[in-house]
Order: sequence, then C-alpha cells, then structure tokens
Amino acid sequence: MSNKALATTNILVIMTPFLLGVFATAFEKQILSQGWTAILGFVMMVVGIWTSLRLAKQPD
Repeated sequence: MSNKALATTNILVIMTPFLLGVFATAFEKQILSQGWTAILGFVMMVVGIWTSLRLAKQPD
C-alpha cells in the first residue's frame, strides 16, 4: 500500500467514529448502536497503530 493510500485510509477510519458522534450530538439521533460505534473505535485504534508502525519504518 502506498503512503498516500495509507494516509487516506487512516483519515477515513479515524473520522468515522467522530462523525457518528457529531451526528448523534447535533441531531439527537444515533445512526449505529453503541456496540457498533465501539467496534469502529477499536478499528480506528488498530489502524492508527498499524499506520504509525508502518510509517516509522520509512527512512527519514
């Protein structure tokens, strides 16, 4: 995976739980249950750690 594709995937995964929270707060309506939101948050952490490790291996 190229760095550009990795960065795009990372930002999409990071923004999904945040946007769900903003939507739920602004419109007082949940799109997904709390369980699914928690799973998306977990996926966000895993992808973030994976991205950090992968980018740490890149030469300076």
